[in-house]
Amino acid sequence: MRNISEAFAAALGGDILYPIFFYEAEFANGTMNLWTGFGDRVWDGKTWTGIGWLIGISEVEETTDTQATSLTIGLQANQQVVSAALQSIRRNKPMTIWMGLLSDGGGDVAKGELIDVQQIFSGLCDISEVDVDPANPAVRIKYSNKLADLERARVRRQTDADQKIDFPEDRGFEYVGALSDAVLPWGNNG
Repeated sequence: MRNISEAFAAALGGDILYPIFFYEAEFANGTMNLWTGFGDRVWDGKTWTGIGWLIGISEVEETTDTQATSLTIGLQANQQVVSAALQSIRRNKPMTIWMGLLSDGGGDVAKGELIDVQQIFSGLCDISEVDVDPANPAVRIKYSNKLADLERARVRRQTDADQKIDFPEDRGFEYVGALSDAVLPWGNNG
């Protein structure tokens, strides 16, 4: 994290840290706001649900190079969560993760005050997997940052429809499709 606030840096220098994570992701049926604790927590004008669904966040890689990075979110699942995930996870939907630090709350972390929060990752949904182990089912969703889109191949064709994407009034490719079936006399047919 390059730009952390003074409050966050001071908390990092303390003896005991209580890190929490906020996960906001867009799905086909709406936006999901989860945090890594239990119960509801209000932050940033939103209510974040903490029921233990958010069970894992892979390493957040930060590079000095301009390159695509990714991370994987693990959600605890039951049959309802697996079904909802399969129906509502969509590629290229946005997601953001923030890391926050809590005070000790006088020995009760659940009552701890939120010291500060820093965004640690923002990206788009790439792929999802469902682990159907009956003892411990989980849904894993991989997110890639927006630089990954630069690495995707762009397939463009010399067709009228493709030309109209960039130039809606251009009619230069209007008859290209008809040329593929055209019979053109060539040479001297005497």
